[in-house]
Amino acid sequence: MKMSTGGIAAAALGLALIAGGAGCAAKKAELDPATMARIEAAANKAEAAANKAEAAARSASEAAQRAEAAAQKAEAIFSKSMHKR
Repeated sequence: MKMSTGGIAAAALGLALIAGGAGCAAKKAELDPATMARIEAAANKAEAAANKAEAAARSASEAAQRAEAAAQKAEAIFSKSMHKR
C-alpha cells in the first residue's frame, strides 16, 4: 500500500503540532478529535509502509546473497571444466 504525499504531510504536521504544544505548557494546541484521528491514522500508515519497505529490503538482500552464491558456484564449475581441457 502506497502512502500518499498528503498523508505523509499530515503526519509530519501532526507531529510538529504535538512537539510544539509539548514545549509550551501555558499554551495548549487544541485540535479537533477527528483531525487527531486522521493524523494518527496517517502516522500508522506511514509506519506500516516503512515496515513493508524494510521487509522488502531484507528480502532483496537475502536474494542478492543467494544469487551471489549461485554465481560463485557456476564460476567454480566453469573454471573446473576449463582446466580439464
